[in-house]
Amino acid sequence: MIHKRITIERDKKVALVAHDNKKRDLVEWAKFNRDLLA
Repeated sequence: MIHKRITIERDKKVALVAHDNKKRDLVEWAKFNRDLLA
């Protein structure tokens, strides 16, 4: 297996995708966990 070291930006972005009309639940969860996700 080949390992490659990369440099990433300090600020990372996460994409959250809600299915089955769960967008509201996902937004609530993200707001509740804002500090953990930051």
